[in-house]
Amino acid sequence: MRYRYSIISVWIMLVCTVMALSGCGRYHYTEEDRSAFESISKEKMSIREQTISYTKYPEDLLEYISLKADLIVQATIKSDGTTGCYPMFDDIEDGPTFICTRYDVIVDELWFGPSDAPVRNDHFILELYGDEEYGTMKVHQGDKVVLFLQKVEDENLYYPTASSNGTFVLNPPTNTIFALSPLDRVTAFDGASAEAFKVAVKEKLQNYQINGTAEKLAPGKVGELFAPQS
Repeated sequence: MRYRYSIISVWIMLVCTVMALSGCGRYHYTEEDRSAFESISKEKMSIREQTISYTKYPEDLLEYISLKADLIVQATIKSDGTTGCYPMFDDIEDGPTFICTRYDVIVDELWFGPSDAPVRNDHFILELYGDEEYGTMKVHQGDKVVLFLQKVEDENLYYPTASSNGTFVLNPPTNTIFALSPLDRVTAFDGASAEAFKVAVKEKLQNYQINGTAEKLAPGKVGELFAPQS
């Protein structure tokens, strides 16, 4: 009897492992998700413009988000997210505020970052501006993601480089790249494996190290690691 139960336990563990690896139970993103995000953004644009200054992103958007990032990681969303209204400037009483949703995230793999960057199994808070009503795409608990992040000074808090352009999902069941942004400069990577995407990012950083960039930008901590050789 004890032997039979041990067989059943092993079988259950194997099934759970296969389900986890295949992405079973995780949310699957489609073009409809991006279309919904895009329509919300356009509908609420006049509201958002009151508090957010929009940037005209360069043509090579992958280079831009890689160089501007303080941290690039593969990670897992561990919570459903908490939406709140926060002051835009901590030192200004009754100043402007913004809506954002914050998620608990655990690092699966550090791709690029400084020596004090969070590593595997470390937690941090991900902040996504807005909510579903005001024009941001919701991520889901259990999502596997690739994040290009900028850090809030003196806090364990990060937000995506170039808004949703710096947020990618490893879409189940194949765990391939799905860009949350509707811009074709990032959706061009849809369907790539995480490893192929990581190689593409590394090539952008190494090319910057050798040739510099035509774009005028202040690099983040990742960009600083690949500062052009003199």
